[in-house]
Amino acid sequence: MKLRLGTRGSTLAVTQSTHVADALRALGHEVELVRIRTHGDKARGSLLAMAGLGVFAAELRRALLEGECDFAVHSLKDLPVDGVPGLLVAAIPEREDPRDALCSRDDRRLAELAPGARVGTGSPRRIAQLRGIRPDLDYVDIRGNIDTRLSRVAPGDLDAVVLAAAGLNRLGLHDRISEILDILPSPGQGALALECRRDNRAVIEVLELLDHADTRTAVTAERALLKALGGGCAAPIAALGTPAQSVGGSSSTRTVGAGQPSASLSAGPSARTLSVRNVVAGASEGDQPDTPHLTGGVFALDGSRNLILSVSVSTPEAAGQWMAQELVIRGAGDICDISAARESRLEDLHDDAPETTQGNIFRDIREDAHAGGDLWPRGTQLRSASVFLPREEGGLSAAIEAAGPSVFCEPLIQRRTLPVRGTLAGADWVAITSARTVDTLIEIGWRIPEGARVAAVGAATARALEAAGHTVDLVPDGPSSAADLLRVFPEGTGRVVIPGSALSSTELVDGLRHKGWDAQALPIYTVDPVHAPSPDLWDRWSAGEFDAVVVTSGSIARAIDDLLGWPPATRVLAFGQPTAMVLAKLGVPNAVVSSQDPDSVVGALTDILTKGQA
Repeated sequence: MKLRLGTRGSTLAVTQSTHVADALRALGHEVELVRIRTHGDKARGSLLAMAGLGVFAAELRRALLEGECDFAVHSLKDLPVDGVPGLLVAAIPEREDPRDALCSRDDRRLAELAPGARVGTGSPRRIAQLRGIRPDLDYVDIRGNIDTRLSRVAPGDLDAVVLAAAGLNRLGLHDRISEILDILPSPGQGALALECRRDNRAVIEVLELLDHADTRTAVTAERALLKALGGGCAAPIAALGTPAQSVGGSSSTRTVGAGQPSASLSAGPSARTLSVRNVVAGASEGDQPDTPHLTGGVFALDGSRNLILSVSVSTPEAAGQWMAQELVIRGAGDICDISAARESRLEDLHDDAPETTQGNIFRDIREDAHAGGDLWPRGTQLRSASVFLPREEGGLSAAIEAAGPSVFCEPLIQRRTLPVRGTLAGADWVAITSARTVDTLIEIGWRIPEGARVAAVGAATARALEAAGHTVDLVPDGPSSAADLLRVFPEGTGRVVIPGSALSSTELVDGLRHKGWDAQALPIYTVDPVHAPSPDLWDRWSAGEFDAVVVTSGSIARAIDDLLGWPPATRVLAFGQPTAMVLAKLGVPNAVVSSQDPDSVVGALTDILTKGQA
């Protein structure tokens, strides 16, 4: 079959495309490399704004959609997790080395660099991890293609640069590597993506011959994590999927190959590293060295803190989604700005970028694309809106911001552990109604008794329980509410203990008693409003600057009522019926009930901000 491979003219792009073309030629196909040049039209602008890519990547996709070429080759780590309608990643070939490499003067390793040495990298992810190892170095933000960056390793400029090992290897520059660094890479790093039109079945079938199952499993899990976190291109988020044969023991961080010098990310007092196993649907009991694993983490930019998790992979998407949710539950939003973004730097890695790509062309194209009104089915309507979210930054705030509005996050409540009168001993069932309860049980040193069955009010609570080492026997589908747990809870006799908040309603206790159980609520914590909102929040709230507020619990509703009051122009979105009932008791009008997943929240915000409220 004759195939046209669209490529740009840079050394890196041609090298990667030639590598793929040679593999297809070895299978008997004829491959022509087609040079794709830029066009100054709005079609390019729309693709750029949709995909978050540089000009040339958008041009490749335009060329695919318009039939100028049959497929294109991308560096997978530079592709947004959301694809372009009409296009498909048909194959992901076997991955190059996904790790990061140090290229230094005098071939020095990271540990051998003098204090104050200047190390160049344009990646916040790399800087955040390296500062955890060598906080005494001077990290310099650099730009330019690979040759340009390497040329700066010279007296009077930089002592070292950090680059992807894959790019160096593909360009035949592996001899410039002084050390392979044992830090977590960017999701998808080292892998290529072969993209074509979704309706071109013949091309898809040919490209699928180059697909590498282990690589696809690994990078799918990595990118599912990134997507679920809503991670921006400047967020210090890292992930690495490892095939079954690469896993040894139960370490939560990957170890580089034996015999290779490496600098390791230290899990010192300021680090938080957790190894989690068998939390993905389909995983069996016990550690599984014969199954793929995903390791991922978030890192403070100053190197002071990190949170790293490792999980067995049964279903790649589920593994990444679970890890993202667990990272958020465990405070990822307190460690770094997950949604941090910046102008694309993909063009820096190529040597054929015109000077205009270093200026304001990106901003101009995005403005042109947004003006077209066809890229943001929700964001175009919400782009000027301002939303108050009274909790820490995390996946929910990132999802809302991705739809267009600006989001202001500030927690208004804090958990306080109570003196406990009671025990879990003798319980036939223990029912857990929130992830906060799990955290409190850990804090007071309680374990669920052996032999007791465990019920969780919803999926997030179940994940928190599993992360703490418990097996969950019962969890309802759908929204997380006492009513849903009661719906699936069997009738019976025996003792059910429900540790939780002192502010919880009696709905679950009453319902279980109605089913025949001896149900007992056991308050182990409460939540209190913070002493006062920040001056910034108070000023903005009082001035009516927020178009909407998302109220995620009755406790938060009461905190807003106590601390701030309710401006009449600020619309209110409630999480679930219990929260809406609290708002009704407070006399707050126009509360809107929503299920708790980010898509539903964004959809509900769209409704109340663009259509008004009933």
